[in-house]
Amino acid sequence: MLNRFIARIAVAVALALIGVVAGWIALAFFSYAIYLAFLNVLAPAVAAAVTAVVVIAAAILLMGIVRLALRPRRRRRRTAGIPSLEECETAAEAGSELGRKIRDIAAANSGGGLLAALVAGFAVGVSPKLRAFLQAILKP
Repeated sequence: MLNRFIARIAVAVALALIGVVAGWIALAFFSYAIYLAFLNVLAPAVAAAVTAVVVIAAAILLMGIVRLALRPRRRRRRTAGIPSLEECETAAEAGSELGRKIRDIAAANSGGGLLAALVAGFAVGVSPKLRAFLQAILKP
């Protein structure tokens, strides 16, 4: 990425130098032509002032064009890793259905689950060896 940045700077500097040299030459001829055109209509001092205004306006226009040409381009976001709305809706429906099935299973076996939790809690509470064993397994 850095090589591309340096290459862009080198190209911009080279184009700027070529543009400056060609611009000065073109500006001299352009200014003289405008001055001669206005000289037929206006007094020499006014023709020179109007020529300066035209040259400055052209320079501002050229700077705006160069600024637009050299501004960084916007990158489009990659959407390859982002799921579409339809995929999200399908995943939400699947998760909802799975949740309903698990809830139904838990509701159907609530007595057995409650009894198993009660026996496990009593066993852990009564047996210090079982409690130490479970703490050793669960702690990292």
